[in-house]
This record gives sequence, C-alpha cells and structure tokens, in this order.
Amino acid sequence: MSHCQNLRSFWSFLTLCFVLAIPLAVQSQENPPKKPDSLDVNYADQLPRIPAVKPKDALATFKLQPGFRIEQVATEPLVADPVAIAFDEFGRMYVAEMLGYSEDGGDNLGQVRLVEDTDNDGRFDKSTVFVKGLSWPTAVTCWNGGVLIGAAPDIFYCRDLDGDGVSDSKEIVFTGFRRSNVQGLLNTFKWGLDNRIHGATSSSGADVKQLRHPKAKTLPLNRRDFAIEPLTMAMSAASGGGQHGLSFDPFGQKFVCSNSDHLQVIQFEDRYVARNPYIKSLPNRISIALDGRQATVYRASPVEPWRVVRTRLRVQKLVPGPVEGGGTASGYFTGATGITIYRGNAFPPDFYGNAFVADCGSNLIHRKKLVRDQLKVVGQRQYDKGEFITSKDIWFRPVQMANAPDGTLFVCDMSREVIEHPKSLHPIIKQHLDLTSGRTQGRIYRIVPTDFKQPTDIAIGKLSNLELAKVLDHPNGWHRETAARLIYTRRAVNAAEAIETIAVSGERSEGRVRALYALAGIEQLTAKTLFAALNDNDHQVRRHAIRLAEDASLQSPAVVDRLVALAADESLPVALQLAFTLGEIRSARRVEAMAKLIQRTSEIKDPQQAELIRFAIQTSTVDIGSDLLRHLLNSSSRKLPQVQTFASALANQIAVQDDDSHKSAFMILLKRTLKNDERLGAQILQAALQASKNTTFKRELSLITTKGEGALLDSIVSAAKSKSLDQRHSVENRIQAIRTLRVGEFVSVANTLAKLIDYRQPQQIQAAALSSLAAFDDPRVVDIVVKNFNSLSPQLQDEGLETIFSRTTWIHEVLKQISEKKFDASAIGPTRVSFLMTHPNAGVRTQAKLVFKSNVLARRGEVVTAYRDALKMPSDAQRGRQVFRKTCATCHRLEEFGHQIGKDLKSIRNRGPEAILVNVLDPNREVDPAYVNYTVITTRGRTYSGIIADESATSVTLKRAENTTDTLLRINIDELKSSRQSIMPEGLEKQINKQQMADLIAYLMSLK
Repeated sequence: MSHCQNLRSFWSFLTLCFVLAIPLAVQSQENPPKKPDSLDVNYADQLPRIPAVKPKDALATFKLQPGFRIEQVATEPLVADPVAIAFDEFGRMYVAEMLGYSEDGGDNLGQVRLVEDTDNDGRFDKSTVFVKGLSWPTAVTCWNGGVLIGAAPDIFYCRDLDGDGVSDSKEIVFTGFRRSNVQGLLNTFKWGLDNRIHGATSSSGADVKQLRHPKAKTLPLNRRDFAIEPLTMAMSAASGGGQHGLSFDPFGQKFVCSNSDHLQVIQFEDRYVARNPYIKSLPNRISIALDGRQATVYRASPVEPWRVVRTRLRVQKLVPGPVEGGGTASGYFTGATGITIYRGNAFPPDFYGNAFVADCGSNLIHRKKLVRDQLKVVGQRQYDKGEFITSKDIWFRPVQMANAPDGTLFVCDMSREVIEHPKSLHPIIKQHLDLTSGRTQGRIYRIVPTDFKQPTDIAIGKLSNLELAKVLDHPNGWHRETAARLIYTRRAVNAAEAIETIAVSGERSEGRVRALYALAGIEQLTAKTLFAALNDNDHQVRRHAIRLAEDASLQSPAVVDRLVALAADESLPVALQLAFTLGEIRSARRVEAMAKLIQRTSEIKDPQQAELIRFAIQTSTVDIGSDLLRHLLNSSSRKLPQVQTFASALANQIAVQDDDSHKSAFMILLKRTLKNDERLGAQILQAALQASKNTTFKRELSLITTKGEGALLDSIVSAAKSKSLDQRHSVENRIQAIRTLRVGEFVSVANTLAKLIDYRQPQQIQAAALSSLAAFDDPRVVDIVVKNFNSLSPQLQDEGLETIFSRTTWIHEVLKQISEKKFDASAIGPTRVSFLMTHPNAGVRTQAKLVFKSNVLARRGEVVTAYRDALKMPSDAQRGRQVFRKTCATCHRLEEFGHQIGKDLKSIRNRGPEAILVNVLDPNREVDPAYVNYTVITTRGRTYSGIIADESATSVTLKRAENTTDTLLRINIDELKSSRQSIMPEGLEKQINKQQMADLIAYLMSLK
C-alpha cells in the first residue's frame, strides 16, 4: 500500500473514531462547567468542530426499518447542497443547489445541475451545471423542454437550446417573492392533476408580478400558495401555507408541513371560497397527526455541541431565546420539511399513500400512515419509539424527497455541519462555527426494498402520444404524472381516443382520474365520457368527474341530471365536491341539488364534516341565495334543525351582500314565513338584523308586524331578555337568547346584559353577555364592564378587556378611567400596552403614553429567577393537573381537556422543567410566529385580537383564549397589524404560586 493510501486510511479511521466519540463529547457538555458561564468566556473548547463522514463511510451511519436499504445515487462532486430535484421524461435529474445557504444569498453561488445515469444502473455518473449565478434556488421542475427554477425573489424559465446540457435562455417569468427568512423561501414545484405547476410560497410571503402579463395586478400571497398555468405562464393563488414542502396524494389532495407542525392537510381549494366574499371561511389547513403537531422523534445522532452550549446559556439568561430543556434540543419535531406522499410501486403496498416527513435538525425521516374516515384524515405513527430512517451522522440533513422514475423514494441531503437560522445563533457561539461548512458536498439517496431490482422502463420521453396514453394507467405515480405532463405539453389530440379508453375502463382508479384530466387539458373531454365517469364504481373517480363538470361546455342535460342525483351519493368526499361544484353549474336544477345536500347533512354524525359540507354549499350561493332560501322554506324539510341553521346563514349572507334584488325577494319570503311559521321567521329575521350594515334595510325589517300586536322585533327582544335570565333554560338556549339581544336597542337590553356578567352566572353565560355587549357602539358598555371587572374570573377578565378595547372611542374612556384611578392599570398586559402605544389613532397614542409613563412592567427575568425555587420543591402531578385545567386549559389541550390554541404540549416534557418554567413566566422571550398576537381594526372601527388561525380569499380568522374565534370578512377589514408578542399572557405568577408551579411542571413532565 502506498504512503498516500496509508495516510487516507489513517484519516478515514480517525474521522470515524471522532464521529463515534461524538455522543461522549456532547454528553460531557450537558453539565455546566465548574467555572460560571459568562459572555466574556471563550467557548472554543466546548464547541469542537464535527468532521464530515466521507461518502464511502456514510451508508454505515444509517439505520432503516427491516425490509429496506439505502443507496447513494449521487454524491459530491457530482452534486452539492441539493435542496430540490426534478426528473425529466428521460429520467435525467435536475438538482437545485443552495450553495449560498445560509447567509450568502447575495453572492449568487446557487446553481442547478443536470445529473444523468448514462448506463441505467440506478447511480448517476454524469453532471453538468445547467445554470449558475442564482441566489437561493429552492425549487425546480421540468416543462416543455426547459426548467422552471424558483430562486427568490424570482422564478426563472431556462432552456437548453443546443443540447449540451447547459441553459442558453434564462427568462424571469415571475418576481416579487420575499426573502425575509432563508428558511421560509418559495419552494417545491409539483405537477398537479389540474395540469398546473403548484408551488409553496412559505412564510416570507410574496407580492408577485407576472412579467408575461404586465397588465395583471400584483398577486398577494400571504399564508397561501400558488399555481402556474404553464402554457400562458399565468399565476393564481392556491390553498396552502406550509413552510417547506408540499405533496399531493394519488388523488390530488394536498399536504404541507411547517417546522414544528409536521403533517397538515388542505381541506378545499381557496378559489371556491373566493367566489363568495360575504361568508366567513372555515379553517382550511389543519393539523392531522394523532401524536400532535410537534410529535416526538427518535434520533440516533448526538446533539450538536453548539446546541448544548446555547441551551445552557439560554437557561442562565446570558443569551436570548427559548430554553431547551434537558440539555438537548432534540426529541420532537423542530425542522419538519419536505413532506412527500409516497406514490411509487417499488415499496410494499402498505406504504402506498403514506406520508414521509424529514427532520433535518434531527437527521431522520419519519413515516405516517394516512387513515381516512369519509372527509376526515389523520396521520398515524407507524413505529413505536422509532423512525423510518435515522442516521448517527449529524451531517445528514434531509430537506426534500421525491417520488422517483424507478418507483423508489429519493432523498436530498444537504450534508451540512450546521443547519440553523443564523439569527438564532448568538455571536459568542456563532464565531466558533462555520455556517458554510459542507458547501462543497451533498448527497442524494434512494430508499429501496432489500429485494429491489432496477426497472428498465424509466425513460418515456421517446414514446409516441398513443404509447403515452397507456402510461397514464401505470402502477408508478411518476409515470402517470410525467405522461400527463407530456400529453399536455404536446397537445396530443391524436391520442384522445386512446386516453378516453383509459378514462372509462382503465385498470386503476388513479389512471382513470389522470386520463380524465389529460382529456380536459387538451380540450377533448366529452359530456359522454364525463357522464360515464360520474357513474364510476370508485368514489374518487366520481369526485373528480364532478370537478371537471365545472366546464360549461360539458354540462349536458344528462350530466346535470346525474349531478343532481349524486347529492344522495354515500361518499361524503363526493358530496363535498358536488357542493363546491354546484356554484359553477349553470342550471336551475342546482338549487334542487343544494337543497338535497343541505337536508342530507342532518344524517351526518360528525358535526365537523356536516359543517364543512354546509360551508361548501354556501360558497356556491352568491348569485342564488334568495332562490335557495325560497326552496328551503317551501320544502317539507324546513323543520329540520340543520335546514333552519342554513336558512339563517343565507339570511345573514343576503343582509351582508346588500343587493336590492336579493333583499326584495327576502322581504317577501320573510313576511310569508312569519305568517306560516312565526318561530322560524323570527329566527331568520334575527340573522338578517345581526348581519346587516344597511340602516334602511334594518328599519324595514324592524317594522314588520304580525297579528296587530306591535313590532315583532320588540317581542323577540322581550322574549330573549326573559329567556336569557331564566336559569330553568339550558345554558345553550340562554346563550342563543343572549345573542338575540344584539338586535335590540342598547337602552332596552343594557340592564339585562349587566346582570348576565354577574359572578353568580355560569362562565359561559358571562362570556356570551360580554360578546353581546361588544356588538353595541355605545360608551356605556365601558362603565358596565369596568364596574364588574374585578368580579370576573381571569379568563373572563381577558374577554372583558377584549370588549372595552374593541372600539377607539371606548379606549379613550378606559384610559380616562385609568388616569382617574377608577380602573387598575396593572390589569392591562404588555401586549395591549404595546398596542395602545402604537395605535393608529394619534389621540390614543398620546393618551396612552401619559397614562402608562409611570407604569413599569415587571421584568420577566426577575420573575423567572424568583420562581426557580419551584424546580426543587416537592411536587404532585395530580395537583398539577388541576392547576393546568384551571389556568392553562383556556389555550392548551391535554388528556382531552381544554382548547388547542397555543403550542401543542403533547411533547413538552422533552423540553425539560427549566424550559416549562420560562415558557410559562416569560412567554415573549422568543415568540413562535405562529402564536404572535394580531390586531384587526374593521371599517366600523371595532378592534379584534388573537393569533391568525386561518386565512382565505374572503376572510381572516383570529383565535384567542377559551377557543374564542372571530372570523372577519376581508371586505370589512381596515387594518391588520402584528403585536410581535405572544398570545400567551405575561403575569401568570399572579395566578400560580411557587407550589402550584412545581405541581404544574410535575404534571407536564409526567405526560407520555
């Protein structure tokens, strides 16, 4: 053996020994040194650099579940820092390389490579730089002989015109994606069933300019994703809102993830909601992991030394940031990324449709099975105290995955020493790290079954159009998707008959769906073929056929008849799609179908699924609200509670819509209903009165009389006052009566509402009364709330503050009462003080600065220090459970008790007692953006606050304590502003003493 070979062997051995010794080195850092920490100390000796594992040694660091192995298909120098990949129709791989991560975006080091497997052995052996000079490329996909590349702020379209593997054309087609967070950039281009390219906007957001359409308005994308029509390069907003990664299941449902929320599903398309700006949207992106959003993960790698040191310094308050308990930052999702729904044919059948999510901070890939019950889908962990893949190497940084041409799962490994947002690293630590370490290396792996054999039919780019039609029914999802893209690109009209055969009689339901969309894409889908699909045995095919029926040219009488009949389909996904699609059907019979669907919701046992279908129906009613209401009120099903609820929703919509034709029809309907069924008529009248902003319309409604007994409105209010105070009625019925009081004059209901916030009333009654008080624009509301404030529970005090701070005119009165010592300034938390100090009204700002100039808010660090004794006190988890339920359950849910508003606490024990103490007493030390408090001021001057729980094309939903939500129509929003502070209030030490804190920590640490 030569001297060089001996030297290489020695260094390989030394590197391996160093890597294997990491756990001991890290463990030694978990206990603070004897010398006290200080920012004057040089931490170099505690922050050893971790060497990279060479490609030839890397495979030995992995542990996979039985039946699988991992293979390297490309490593440095063929690739470096891969963050996204896309396969063209010849099986060649385009790789987006983010060489400028994390601080060197301005140096334009990023590039896209074309990597090829020239001998089809499953390992890539040729690499060409396709395009270079990019800032932070994070997305890539193939289209029409070229490549779309996402590199914020731009999306480029690049083409190789001479066949040398290098781009000759580089056109910016979209611009305006923001770059505020290097880990929150646009990403993940995917070809959808709808023949569009879908992408994730991520947390930085965008205001997109479409450069091929200079007259198009700037497209705002905040908490929403986008879709590109590739033929015209036109972009539209799409439902989404995850951070990095998106994926479609085999039937087109979209899944996303975010750092600490690893599995989320998108329930519906935002375009449907946008049709009706007069209704409030339901939440669209929902978390579905059964083990919680920030679920436990089981890493095999040691914790990096810099994480250990940072945690210790944060515990000692020497550097800012959240405390990571137990001396480690691991044990739960902190860097969920690259969610991928497996659609290949190489894995065993049980893996098909499963979700795979990487955690690049924990060096692993997690697997969940998607379990469905009609409209409900949940993610079920598949390994007890284990993961699909783990690595002992902290340099293994999986950031994205892909369904591959060979039916396997490909994994992009950035192979970096440090993956972390640079702003989260204090300079005293950062000076000893190299955030560029690993820039010249990277790996792409594929996960294969142990008995896997390389297939021969990967390249399909040379197939004829007729041959491509057959590929639409291929068992591998990549083949179906790529064939559909090529058919759309080529405008393969000559293959229409062959595609139609697959659509009607293909072996796989996935193939039949793909064929239907392929026909629609080349404008060859006929009403006859669509009608056959509407009768398919598989509900997924029927569902997508309904969606495709939105094309007016396909709405033959037979198709419309079938759509109406499908209102009785046993599949709720079919019913949901029909409810959305009926808004696009130009036939009077759609009213009949909607009425059937509404009636059917009375048979659905799950109230959330029934509510989702009713919401979908209402998105379709913007032009036929009064027609549908007439149909419902004239039908025999009008006695059903679900039908009456929907009738009230329509009355609400008509009042908000303020359209003369609808209002005229509504008045006629209302008079007739009052005559035939006064109780139902009164219910509809209340809904209209509560929603209408038109004073003339309100006056007309108020003057309606029956039986010569005077104004019906007066009798409604009088009955509601009586019922709301009568404790013989159920709490639910009393709350409904309290809401009804809002339609009366304030002077007539003020005393009743004041009595209802008395401490002797049930808490739900008091909360409902406060909510109804907030609906009146009368300054006397402040006096009522202030007078009763001290008798309210802590939770209701927050609701009381929400009420009296909801209008600018009331704020002046509150500040006046504080200055006159009639109201205690300490009741106003830092979030509201900050809001007042920066209020858009100059008078409020001036008054607030005068009132609060002498009020110094308690220093959080001193409070934490004072309570640190609780960490050493004897404690009782059972007592702690009661503390949690009394104090914390307004915003957190554990053991099926409480409300899930703040962070998911199912894995809180992983953070350790110290972290719990700090999070409770100093919630604003470092705030997760998902839980920042926002303030909305409406066009009526009313103020609302809470975290943004959901956004849609038409509405914004705020959520606060006790699961209280306010969904506000965008047409009514004047200003939306972040407080930059956590929704979790400061000052909980006023409610929890040290013993209770010790018990609370014991309870949270006892959770499994």
